[in-house]
Amino acid sequence: MYTQFPITKYKHTNYYFISLGLDKNRVSFIGYGNERPIDTNKTKSGRDKNRRVEFKIIGK
Repeated sequence: MYTQFPITKYKHTNYYFISLGLDKNRVSFIGYGNERPIDTNKTKSGRDKNRRVEFKIIGK
């Protein structure tokens, strides 16, 4: 249901980090869509929380 939207958001986040000077080979994204919600999708508040971008800094 929400799979395409997060992938677009992740791509834009990647482009943003690359525009700041990060090597494009060190930036990647994974779109989970409905696979990993942090809240219920039954309410607007829960859906809003699930529309997010998370990133991890894994090293220099």
